[in-house]
Amino acid sequence: MPQFHMGPLSPHILYLEDDPDSVELVRFTLEAAGMHLTAGDSIEDFVRLASQQDFDLFLLDGLLPSGYSFEICPRLRSLAPLVPIVFYTALGFPDEVRKGTDAGADEYLIKPYMGDLAETLKKIIAQGGGSGAKRVAPTDDRLRMAAS
Repeated sequence: MPQFHMGPLSPHILYLEDDPDSVELVRFTLEAAGMHLTAGDSIEDFVRLASQQDFDLFLLDGLLPSGYSFEICPRLRSLAPLVPIVFYTALGFPDEVRKGTDAGADEYLIKPYMGDLAETLKKIIAQGGGSGAKRVAPTDDRLRMAAS
């Protein structure tokens, strides 16, 4: 069973995203910061990858052609209970944020994220996951309302 493995190697992120341009932008950003990115473009592909390798963080887009990715959080928790789950999505209305955090996400980042994505993910990895702490990174007034 895959486990959290933050070791001497660079952090390894598994990213669920169906848009190839978004994958490449995130890959460029994270690799420039010394991180490694593996991407899956469907829920099935993502779960397969998550069950075959160890990752330091799961990064999820919220909306895919096949539907919302909120429902895979419990599956990810059973596969790797200590790996942080982070939504990185344009779905930023309060009910969407609530769905993600209620599903078990450790963080919920809204695109476009105005902070340093790589540094934010490194901090999340260092804090560890599995708590379903339901933290939200507000980037505008909508999110500040959702976080309260």
